Amino acid sequence: QSAEGLRLAVEMRRDLLAVQRSERAPPRSGLDEDDRKAVGALEDCLHAVLRRRFGLEALRIRRITGASGQGVLRDIQAHEAVHAIRTGEDLDQRIGRGRRCFGLFHELLEDSVLAVVHV
Repeated sequence: QSAEGLRLAVEMRRDLLAVQRSERAPPRSGLDEDDRKAVGALEDCLHAVLRRRFGLEALRIRRITGASGQGVLRDIQAHEAVHAIRTGEDLDQRIGRGRRCFGLFHELLEDSVLAVVHV
């Protein structure tokens, strides 16, 4: 197992899911039936691989603070889906003094947050 191989598999699946979504909504990309089946089979294979690689034994929950590293903090800022984090002050309000923030990490992708919980 390597971090780069795992990242590549995740990115490939993301791209395959995007192709599948584009095929369901107009305008379609123009894949023929054989191509759609091949994309579906490849996506199924990647899904199975990633399910094994993201088993509970490979996942870690860590507290996130201002000292967690720039990659982790950028991930939190970029992927916040409910309340945008636009400034360092916004980020401090989420993870600063008196706040609790936890991230879910894969053992090979220590600098990439899979999910975040603010409590």
